[in-house]
Amino acid sequence: MEKMKWDARHSVNVFDMDENYQRLFKYINRIIDVQSKKKKDSNELIDVLVELMEFVKFHFKNEEAFLAKYKYPETEDHVKDHRQFSKKIQTFRRWISEDPNNFTEDMILYLEGWIINHIHEYDMKYGPYMRLNLYLQNFNRKKR
Repeated sequence: MEKMKWDARHSVNVFDMDENYQRLFKYINRIIDVQSKKKKDSNELIDVLVELMEFVKFHFKNEEAFLAKYKYPETEDHVKDHRQFSKKIQTFRRWISEDPNNFTEDMILYLEGWIINHIHEYDMKYGPYMRLNLYLQNFNRKKR
């Protein structure tokens, strides 16, 4: 299975967020690495999924606080999408814990698809809004 590749098409041009997306790509690529091994290690897979879950929780918390701070008008829909993804990852982890053979390539495709879709359908929308607000914040600081 081909690994995810980060490039400028996925950038919202908000530094911390882009850095986080790149880390999400790395987690998915680690899952692909584990899945592609001839002898699969279910503990390693669960460990990577737990790390992904923890990072997703960290990223979503920071991103949602960022959106709230600048009163982004579509925050509610954005947060709903985050919650759905978090639940799905938890479900995957439970299924794999019950039986490592439950892990399928479809799960990886779901993770990849969700991340790409979320960046392009949700995060790209807030990029210009946030950049403008950050610019205005810096501009107002300089005026003082």
